[in-house]
Amino acid sequence: LVTRVGQRQQWSKSTTRGSLRKLGSDKEGMELVAETLGKDLMPPVCAGKVLIHMEPEMAATLMELLPPEERDEIEAAILAGPSLTQAAMDVYLHIRELPLDNVVAGILKLKPALAAEVVNLCMEEWDDEDATDLFVGMIVTDRTRSAVIASNLNPQKVAYVLNVVDDRVMAVASMVPCMSPERASSVLEQMTIPMRAVCLQNLERRCAVACVVQMEFRKAAEACCNMHQLNVAAKILSEAEAEAVAVILQEVCEQSVPPGKRAADLLSAMTATKGAAIVLRMNARSLEKMLREAQLLVLIEVVQCMENDEAAAVTSSMDTKKLVQLMAALPAFR
Repeated sequence: LVTRVGQRQQWSKSTTRGSLRKLGSDKEGMELVAETLGKDLMPPVCAGKVLIHMEPEMAATLMELLPPEERDEIEAAILAGPSLTQAAMDVYLHIRELPLDNVVAGILKLKPALAAEVVNLCMEEWDDEDATDLFVGMIVTDRTRSAVIASNLNPQKVAYVLNVVDDRVMAVASMVPCMSPERASSVLEQMTIPMRAVCLQNLERRCAVACVVQMEFRKAAEACCNMHQLNVAAKILSEAEAEAVAVILQEVCEQSVPPGKRAADLLSAMTATKGAAIVLRMNARSLEKMLREAQLLVLIEVVQCMENDEAAAVTSSMDTKKLVQLMAALPAFR
């Protein structure tokens, strides 16, 4: 039977699946099927066809019984052939009526590329709430494997189902550090502004910094403007390169109301040394808006971290009234 399935002779899928389930219903039967799938008896391409006809849980168990070298060859044969889409459809048709926990467990056992195809079908066929529940369930069960699967999907689709600003947001945020900064930032960019802000705010600091730097500056600025915890946004920016932060704050100046207010607030939450490094790299137009809204005490500390010529260049962007106040507050030699 196993050999005939591998050679794709005329066996209906339901009959084949039922027969294989009976054959693999005990340990001895599973070992027999695994032995039959070995390359001494069956080429990897044929073995792949057998596995595609099986239920996901049984196929995963069989793969674990195979030697690593043979397992890799069979996986490569499945993924290289045109059967990946068909395999995904077979899996989807089998799992779509199962309880969510079973669907999650089955998908997480699949090879990432095949799992991504199955998840893709679920996102297309299910309503938004069910698709979100599936993805969040995967993340809660195994965030690392879920991140690998998500990396095989279109970032826009992933972002669409993960735009959940509710009690599940922490689960979503927990997956992002498991992805590469490039892929994570792509997903975050596609999210709604509130969700992007909440996600960044709840990320581990190093990961948040990497994502902010990789992200389009305008979208990073949108997140910084919408984070409820100002000090968290400031700490993320404080650990990024001054050149990148300067560009982000320029965008923040344009987006905040009044212009420059949010950037000034962020500046006040950073150290004076970091603030000076950022201010020196901002363009005159944005700098003028930010300095207009900045607190005098903050400006005094920032200016004193600069050389005289640097301070002169920066303060030339200030309005006269604030400049007079600053000059009066600085030590005479400054």
